[in-house]
This record gives sequence, C-alpha cells and structure tokens, in this order.
Amino acid sequence: MTEMTGACEAGYRLRVDTPDTLAVSIMMSPQQSVVSLLLQAATGHSSGAPADLLAAIGKGLSPRARFAMQPFAISCYTVLPECMAPVPPLADTSVPEQACRLRDLAPEVLTRELAKCGERDFPPGWQIAGQQPRRWLSSMADASLDTWAMIEPRWRAAGPLFDRELRRVGTAAVRGGLGALLNSLHPLISYRDGTLALANTHDHCFPQGRRRLVLVPMITGRNSLLVSFERDDVCYVGYPVRARRPRPTARSPWSSARCAPPRCGPCASR
Repeated sequence: MTEMTGACEAGYRLRVDTPDTLAVSIMMSPQQSVVSLLLQAATGHSSGAPADLLAAIGKGLSPRARFAMQPFAISCYTVLPECMAPVPPLADTSVPEQACRLRDLAPEVLTRELAKCGERDFPPGWQIAGQQPRRWLSSMADASLDTWAMIEPRWRAAGPLFDRELRRVGTAAVRGGLGALLNSLHPLISYRDGTLALANTHDHCFPQGRRRLVLVPMITGRNSLLVSFERDDVCYVGYPVRARRPRPTARSPWSSARCAPPRCGPCASR
C-alpha cells in the first residue's frame, strides 16, 4: 500500500492489458479511511482532514492502540504494509471485520511484508513492529476500532456523497467514460494509454492481469490518497470522496439586498 507523496518523473503504475474492456468497481471499505486518518494524526501532517478531528483521534486512542502508531510517528516511509487493511476491498467490509482479521493474522505476514519493503532490514522506523509483530497487529486492531468509533458518525453522514459517487462511477462505466473518471480522482492519479499511474518516488510497474480495479472513496481530506497495485487478488485506489458543491443562487429582482445568502453546514467528508 502506497501513501500519497510528491509528484516526480517516476511512478507507481498499473498496466492495463485491455484498456477497451477495463472493469472498475467501487466498494465501501472504511478501513482505508481509518488508516489515512491514523497516519495523519500520528505524523501531524494533515492531508486535508480537520485539525480538531486529528487531535481527537490522537487523544482518543487507548494505551494498547498507541503502540501501533510508533512507526508512523518516527518514519517518513511511504510504502505501508498491506496487512493494515487485511480484508481486500472485493466487497463492502466493516472496520470490526478488519480488526478481527488483524488479530487473527500470523505474525509472519507482517514481518514478510516489512522485509520486502526494506533494502536490508525492516524499513526505517518499522523495526519495533518487525520485532514484536503479534503485539503490533493487535495494537493496530485496537487503533482501528478506536478511530472508527470516532469517525463512524461522519461516515454515516457522508452516505449521500457515497451514493452520488456510486452513480458517477456507474454512469462512467456504462457510457465509456472510465478514462475521464480515473483522471478525476486525484491530482496525483493519471490514466493514459492503458496505464494508471500514481506520481510517486516508488517507481514500479505492475501488470493488472485478471485482477479487478476497485475504487475506494474515503472521508479523510481532499489530499488523501492510498493506492495498492501489489495484492494478488485486487488493485485499488483509495481517494477522497467529492464534496457536494453548493448550487449557485441567482439574486431575484424582487429580493431585498439585505437578505442573507443560504447557509450550508460543514461537509461530512472533510
């Protein structure tokens, strides 16, 4: 799983074998939002999430959950273990399901992923997780549940945004507009000539093969992005769900100049 980073000439890419028959799905998997928010809260680097929400998440973590945050706080590594979201987004999956799978994972799953990411040893900052993998996995499960308890109301309030995104993706699939759709997900995501790319210092190209490409909308800030092209079963892009834009209101010739404009509440996806 690759976290968003700055643009560059290199790229983390997915090569689509048959662009004309590209199949794209959209799944509701809040664990990706949980992971993004935990990263932002631990590092202090916001990707657009409200500062008060990130502060509340940091303060609301139980003592057992804080162990999992140590690698995030001391590492600038942008490649994250896939097992942070152990259930692949092939279907809508709840955070409690993800937490249960985290507790059941064999410790070797984490250590193998970390060893693959590091050049010689575990990546910088992740040694503590690699040395105590069982404890880290259990702690990550606790952190996921603690964060979910904090953001579940926001997730539910964003239901209309998710419904609108489902219709947008469905319309693009039916009308042959998937290229334009993929290019609209995030400024760092581009799709051209059968290649979906994330502008990233992690330079690697993966064939899609028979794997499905899944879009995972998140409620973690306008700049948040989590991308995974390396799983055996699915490729996915976690991206910020679009906020509803207020409709422009034309002033009526009979309205008083003293009338205040309509007020909108804060968007649930911010």
